[in-house]
Amino acid sequence: MAEQLAVASGMWTMDDSHGLVTITNVSSVAHVTAYTVSSLFVILLFVFLILATVAGNALVIVAILSEKALRRNHYYLIMSLAMADEMVGLIVTPLAAYYDINQRWDIGLCMCEFWNFFDVLACTASILHLVAIALDRYWSVADITYIQRRTQRRIFTLIAIVWGVALLISLLPIFGMKDPLFAKRVTQFKVCLMSQDLIYQVFSTVLAFYFPMLLLLLLYWRIYVVARHRILRERRRKSQAISADGQCSWQTESCLLESSTNKPDEGSSTHANADDKNREPTPLRKYTSMSVQQAASKKVQMVFRRVHSLTCMVDAMSRRSRREELEKGRSISSAAATSGGRAQVALPKREIRAARTLAIVTGSFILCWLPFFVLALYRPIVCNSTSLAGMSSQTTANGTETDNSLALGQCNIPPLLESVFLWLGYVNSALNPVIYTVFSPDFAKAFKKILTKALFRSRCGTGKSIIQ
Repeated sequence: MAEQLAVASGMWTMDDSHGLVTITNVSSVAHVTAYTVSSLFVILLFVFLILATVAGNALVIVAILSEKALRRNHYYLIMSLAMADEMVGLIVTPLAAYYDINQRWDIGLCMCEFWNFFDVLACTASILHLVAIALDRYWSVADITYIQRRTQRRIFTLIAIVWGVALLISLLPIFGMKDPLFAKRVTQFKVCLMSQDLIYQVFSTVLAFYFPMLLLLLLYWRIYVVARHRILRERRRKSQAISADGQCSWQTESCLLESSTNKPDEGSSTHANADDKNREPTPLRKYTSMSVQQAASKKVQMVFRRVHSLTCMVDAMSRRSRREELEKGRSISSAAATSGGRAQVALPKREIRAARTLAIVTGSFILCWLPFFVLALYRPIVCNSTSLAGMSSQTTANGTETDNSLALGQCNIPPLLESVFLWLGYVNSALNPVIYTVFSPDFAKAFKKILTKALFRSRCGTGKSIIQ
C-alpha cells in the first residue's frame, strides 16, 4: 500500500509494502538532484576557464622565450601581460572558484587578504598592460622614428610603471585603507570582500579601470584614424598611377598613328613634313649650305624619331590591357566624383580588418570589466552608508549585531550577479592571449611549432612505453 501525504514542507511518499515504513521527501530529492547538476556544471565551467587561462598564457610566454622571431622589444609587453594573466589563472581564479562553490569563506582572514592582494595586483596589471600596448602601437603608427627608438630600456620602463601602479593599488588596503567591517565580515559572516573604504574604492577603480578605459578608447581611435588615412592615401596614389599609365597608352597610340602616316623614305633624298601632307617635299640640296653641326643634329633627330616609332609600336601591342587599367582607374575616379569627392567610396579589406581588430580589443575589454567596476563603485557609495546606519540602530545590549545582511554591505545585490560580474573580468585574462596573438603570423607559426613538438614528444613517449 502506498499513500501520499501532502504536508507544508513538500510532497512525501510513504511505502509499507514490505512491512517497513519508508518516508521520502520527493521535493527535497528533486531539489538536491537539481542542485548537484547545477553545481557540477559550475565546477566544470570554472575548471575550463582556469585551464584555458593558464594554458593560453603559458603558451604565449614559452613562445616568446623560445622563438627568436618573437624576441623583439614590443613583444616583451605581450609577455608581461601574459605573466599577469597567468597569475590570475594560477592564484586568483582557483580561490575564487573555491569561494563560489563553497558559498562561504572559511579559510581565515590572512587568506582573504592574500586573495584580495593578488586579485587587485594581477587584474590591475593586466588592464594597465592593455593601455601600455595601445600606447606602444600608437607611437609606432604616429611616429615613423619611434621604431628605431623602441629600445629594451624604454619597454622595460613602461613595464615597470605598469607593475608599480598595480602594486601601489594592491598594497593600500594592507597598509590601512580598509573599511571598519572588513575583519568582521571575514571572521563572523565568512564573507571575503575587497576593502569597502570609499576613498580607496574611488581611487582604485578610477586608476585601475575608468581612466585606462578612456585612454584605451582614445588611443585606438587615433590609431584607427592614422591607419585609415594612410590606407586611403596609398589607394589614391595607386589610382593616380593607373590614370598616368592610361594617359601614356593614349599618347603611345597617337604616336603610332603619327609614325605610320609619315614614313620617311630611306632611298629618296627628301624629308616629308609630319604636320602637312600636302606640302611639297624639300630636296636635300637646299641643306648643302647648312653647317655640319646642324646636319648632324637633323640626323640625330631622325634616329630618335625612328626609335620612338619603334617604341610606340611595341607599346601599342599591349594597349588593350593598358586601356582596361585606364577604364578601371577612370571608374574609380568617377565613382569618387559622384560621391561628392569623398575618397572613402568603398572601404578596402585592410581598413575593415584594422577596424575589426580594434573593435575586438576594446569591445572585449569593456564587456568583461565594465560590469564589475560599476558594481565596485556602487557598493561602497550606496550600500555602506545604509549598512553602517543599520548597524548602529540594530545593535543589542551585549554588542552583537542582529542583522547579518547589514554588515555585509550587499544592499540586496544578488550573489549570482556579483559572481557573474567577477568572473567576466577573469574571462578577459583567458581572452587576452587569443586577442593579442591571433592576428600575428609570428605567433601563429610559433604556436604551431610548439604544439607540434609537444604532440610529437607525447606520441613518441607513448610509443616507447608501449614497446617497453
